[in-house]
Amino acid sequence: MKNEEPTKMPRKPRSVEEAISELERELHVRERCFDRWVQEGRLSAVEACDRLDRLMSALSLLETVQTAQESANTHATAAA
Repeated sequence: MKNEEPTKMPRKPRSVEEAISELERELHVRERCFDRWVQEGRLSAVEACDRLDRLMSALSLLETVQTAQESANTHATAAA
């Protein structure tokens, strides 16, 4: 059997809330797995910390975007 590339489905745009939810889910997975992976030698402690830091930074940035969107929506509603 040939290794065939899976059919790519068109991506639907995701909301900031969905993106935040996915990053939070991934953060919990990494927090559960990284210690074990470091002990098993699959990942260095430095790399694990760096990956967690990058993920938390992405989450923080998206939360900032979410707050800005909510603020803009509030101002738009008040102006209407």
